[in-house]
Amino acid sequence: LHIEITQNALFTLFTSFDENLYLAASELNKFSGLRVDEKTIEQYCYSLNIGSFESFFEKILKRADFKNELEKILDNFNEIALINSLSSAFYRLFKIALYAKIYGKVDFKELLGYTPPPQVAQNLNEQAFSLKIKHYKEIFNLLLKSEYELKTNSKLAKKEFLIATLLKLARIIKS
Repeated sequence: LHIEITQNALFTLFTSFDENLYLAASELNKFSGLRVDEKTIEQYCYSLNIGSFESFFEKILKRADFKNELEKILDNFNEIALINSLSSAFYRLFKIALYAKIYGKVDFKELLGYTPPPQVAQNLNEQAFSLKIKHYKEIFNLLLKSEYELKTNSKLAKKEFLIATLLKLARIIKS
């Protein structure tokens, strides 16, 4: 194909097609005889990578701007499914924080049923302790009320309501 391509561009191409080698390789045909870098791949290749819930959730917790991830998440998540995913993620962190408060240590084997890799365990610890117990109560109340509204109010503009809920959630986390 006579393509001059950087290693980072190959990695970007591979990950943008959910690590499907066949799709990534067939996408290379577009660039026959050209010089390709990472930016070119991002600009001209349609990505199957829709953004992960984990990166979206992490941005919420780190009080970072999650606008770009929000657009991808809203395009690919049902509103109620997103609320439920957020509830589950916060519940997992709440269990970790509460367990540590009661027993003075965190035992992932007992909490999750398995021991995650050290980096994942460290990340979960940091996330769980980044919020106060009172914040968890406010978060669960907000998510439960939002889920109830989404399920019972048929005239609700769901996407806009979900964005308002996420802004309230961000406000709770920042307080």
